[in-house]
Amino acid sequence: FKITFDDTSEVVCDDGHFWTLADGSVVSIKDLKPIDKINVSKPLDCEEKELPIDPYTLGQWLGDGRNRSGEITSGDEFIFEEIERRGFKLGKNQEKRDNKSSTRTIRGLTALLKKENLLHNKHIPEVYFRASFNQRLDLLRGLMDSDGSVNTCRKQGIFNNCRTVLAEDVKKLLLTLGQRPLLSKCKATGFGLTVDYYHVSFKPININPCLLPRKANKVDKKWGNGKSNLRSVRKIEEVEERMTQCITVDSPDSTYLCTNNLIPTHNSGAMRSDFATGEIKDLKYLENDVQLLLYLAALKHLWPDKNWILTLFYIRVGGLFSVLGDDEMLERAYDKI
Repeated sequence: FKITFDDTSEVVCDDGHFWTLADGSVVSIKDLKPIDKINVSKPLDCEEKELPIDPYTLGQWLGDGRNRSGEITSGDEFIFEEIERRGFKLGKNQEKRDNKSSTRTIRGLTALLKKENLLHNKHIPEVYFRASFNQRLDLLRGLMDSDGSVNTCRKQGIFNNCRTVLAEDVKKLLLTLGQRPLLSKCKATGFGLTVDYYHVSFKPININPCLLPRKANKVDKKWGNGKSNLRSVRKIEEVEERMTQCITVDSPDSTYLCTNNLIPTHNSGAMRSDFATGEIKDLKYLENDVQLLLYLAALKHLWPDKNWILTLFYIRVGGLFSVLGDDEMLERAYDKI
């Protein structure tokens, strides 16, 4: 089945899959209905990383930087002061055409951009998507302070750019921050040309996406979340048959995030079960399964210097399942014998 949500995101799953709804109830795909709602993921909780370029400065360059060097053009002196505060030294203003803006070289930035293959290739390096929350928020603020804006009527943050890859990266970054972005392809006309550009819009959820005061002050905490912390099911349709793999993740609420849109979903319905008792064969069950324990004891008897991972394949009820044969499991095996 293919599920389409109101933010245009899609998921394909088999007829044994389950979904956790926003109210906490768990339903199978066969019971899922249009207008059912699923929570948007909370921000990813990752450790702080040593990044190759300060995230705010990188965001500024991705938005307003020169493609072939470490120069940034901005009409806000605040931007350059913030970059200096982050440890960079700046060259003199090189802008002569417009007194309202400055073009300044961020010293040392060109070499860093070249090392990360960013010159003539603007994108967000993969390491930034799993940096800490504050590092990712810094990067977003650099992007929004350059190519972003705040629409107070729609209560939205907006990022516009002509580069497909960068727009998709900004959407991906927003998803890691617990937002629900919508990426749209648009057309703009000016100077006798019509060009495509990419519009990423989102309602800020528990963040201020801007640092530049004239933009940040437009974001009002009273906006609330509205419906932006939910996805509504718009359509469920049967699609062609294909091979699927049931997944069970060891998480407190039996959920995990699926697809590049980080959509919360429930563990597979096709659980491994004991045909005699109906008991679910989870990891704890299998670590104490008599048959597996005897296999482990026999293997260790024949090859005592080897370590073993026992993998079973359950036909039609969950596929592969692996158990680490550690010392504690071996001890239980000898107890059974």
